[in-house]
Amino acid sequence: FEIGSVYWRRKNVNKSLRSYQESLRHCSNVEEEDVDSLLMSVYKGLADCYFEKDRYGKALDNYAECLKIQKVELEDGSTEIAYTCHRIGLIYQKEEEYENAMDFHSKALEILEASCDEGTKDCSASDLEVARILILTEEYEEALRRLENHLDKYCNDEDMSENVASVYELLGAAQRNLDQCNESIASLNKALDIRTKLFGETSAQVANTLVDLGRVMEDVSDGSDDAISLYDQAITIYQQIPD
Repeated sequence: FEIGSVYWRRKNVNKSLRSYQESLRHCSNVEEEDVDSLLMSVYKGLADCYFEKDRYGKALDNYAECLKIQKVELEDGSTEIAYTCHRIGLIYQKEEEYENAMDFHSKALEILEASCDEGTKDCSASDLEVARILILTEEYEEALRRLENHLDKYCNDEDMSENVASVYELLGAAQRNLDQCNESIASLNKALDIRTKLFGETSAQVANTLVDLGRVMEDVSDGSDDAISLYDQAITIYQQIPD
């Protein structure tokens, strides 16, 4: 198990996965009073590896086994349970099972809000995923409300991280779908500014944001020329990115 953890920290997912698989095979030799604790960690390690390799069915199976043990071995408000719920929520999002995704992200957020300080960034990831699901399920007004609240609780003017850029990107999407085009353009420009500083002018992240801006400009009266210009910029960047 420890070897799997070392490989995981070194970002060697394949060797980490093999080590966790070997650990699982040896769990039957562990003393009974220690086996649940070890299994909980091994299932989490396996799930993280499978998630990283985009093998979401296997990841879900192992997170489910991990969660089953966590509910017995840990306190109800454990942040480890919140982590597992968050990861299961991400898998359901990728599988487009949004109702299940919302249930697990909401559970993770409920645990974290009860166990962490008000406004702590430990809650930020789950809160943002709830907003993302609201957009995916076309609940734009509720998404807008949550995202504006998210900015107040978890972000500040000095924070130039990808997380903040993602908030503005989602905010722009909600505003566009509520026909708030000027507000959407302002939000997406903030996302563009952050991503340009973080990743450079010729990054895929910048190109993706330019495409989002182009879509909004298409909705604006007389904005088609601006939209074409933004799309052209994005295409030029995509062509420069190695395969």
